[in-house]
Amino acid sequence: MKNILFILIYLTVIIAQTVDYNDDIQPIWNTNCISCHTSTHSSGLNLTSGNSLGELVDVPSEGVNYGGALRVASGDPGSSVLYDKITGGGSYGGQMPPYGSGDLMSEANRTLVQTWITELATDNSLFFSEYAEGSSHNKYLEIYNGTDSTINLDNYAFP
Repeated sequence: MKNILFILIYLTVIIAQTVDYNDDIQPIWNTNCISCHTSTHSSGLNLTSGNSLGELVDVPSEGVNYGGALRVASGDPGSSVLYDKITGGGSYGGQMPPYGSGDLMSEANRTLVQTWITELATDNSLFFSEYAEGSSHNKYLEIYNGTDSTINLDNYAFP
């Protein structure tokens, strides 16, 4: 009985946590994906910091094999090409990173990506991008609003 209670408490803590894109997800791309997926990659998918979020969320995948499926479908990992690719689902081709690349994604990281995609269904926060790649001075703003509701920017200052 104690074990069941411990497991329920543990799962409640895990479920209550939210995933932060910059702190939790971008490092996964940095470790597993950007050796290929940069601005010059033939796939057209750039997963480098400051670019990746805008290239993923609710963006149709390019290529005839995807039939317009979204790279990341907000709130729906099962309909997301990216999630299918990192879990080896096979609906959209081979697993990513590809076997033999030495960068296979851990189960913990796949679960974190799944949680992030699921949380996108209720995410109404603003996402502020990091410095533009190759620059430490030019900062640009990337706003993601997963709810399609209006965001009031009156309380934000832009230097």
